[in-house]
Amino acid sequence: MNAAFRNDIANNKIGHAYLVFSPDMRQGLDEAREFIASVLKADEVAVRLINEGAYADVTEYPKGVKDNPKAQVTVADTDDLTALVIKRPSRGERGFFIISNAETMSQQCQNKLLKTLEEPPGGVTIILLSAASGAMLPTVVSRCRVIELSYDGGALPKEKEGLILPMTEILTGLSSSKAVLSAVYGLTKYKDRLADAVLVIRLLLRDALVYKTGLKSRMFLKAYEDAVSSVSQAYSRAAAENALPFLDRTDKRLRLYANPLSVIDELCFTLAEYRVKYRKQV
Repeated sequence: MNAAFRNDIANNKIGHAYLVFSPDMRQGLDEAREFIASVLKADEVAVRLINEGAYADVTEYPKGVKDNPKAQVTVADTDDLTALVIKRPSRGERGFFIISNAETMSQQCQNKLLKTLEEPPGGVTIILLSAASGAMLPTVVSRCRVIELSYDGGALPKEKEGLILPMTEILTGLSSSKAVLSAVYGLTKYKDRLADAVLVIRLLLRDALVYKTGLKSRMFLKAYEDAVSSVSQAYSRAAAENALPFLDRTDKRLRLYANPLSVIDELCFTLAEYRVKYRKQV
């Protein structure tokens, strides 16, 4: 958990609003959920519900974000939040509201939320997760505790480090139908370690997004900047952003014991499709 969150819990000073800047929305959401679980002193069942977005006193926006991680925040979402914050939590003393993709909020949405941030009800914490600091109104920023996530999550285990270069070659080589078949063959060599391979592919694409912003200090794979750079050149921002939710779904399939060979086929063809489909975008 981020140090700022830990300090607020340790000092029993839970803020009414947090604005978390994170190029990786999934990691930002994980941090927010972990923070909430710690504040609530949640048991195992409650933690599971929080992580599934199903806990009674934790409301997540935008509606539909579970099915579409790129969903945009609408005026209806903001209206729903402002109506709910005045209600007492059903299970505890504090209610939480998480707004993912906050950078997609229109000025109208942000101004509606601003009224709540200026006069926050007691026992309410709102957490906004944004990939871009410049997208938020200064008045909104000024009323939030701002946290920039650090991505120094520790060294990657040695056995996974050995996958970085081969996965980089597979990612950057997905440029044609023939190359896809070659990638399928190459990835099949790692079918017994497929979950680790998918993790490394995800880290490479996630760091490629961070690399494009110029914030190299936030890269997880700092020691492999050349690999990240080559992936960043091969995949547009749009391609990487679409690939990350797909990789999350792939990881879930593997946890449900999906056939590794079918996962490999879909993985290679889908990544190649995203690369080609979005190559003309930034």
